[in-house]
Amino acid sequence: MNEALTLIELVGPHRGAMLRVAKMVQARKRGGTS
Repeated sequence: MNEALTLIELVGPHRGAMLRVAKMVQARKRGGTS
């Protein structure tokens, strides 16, 4: 968990990129190919 928080802090300025990655990860978890 601590490592994840650190990553979030480091990627702070790149929130947009993180959001895009998060959406892709969620889509993969759901199994959606869209």
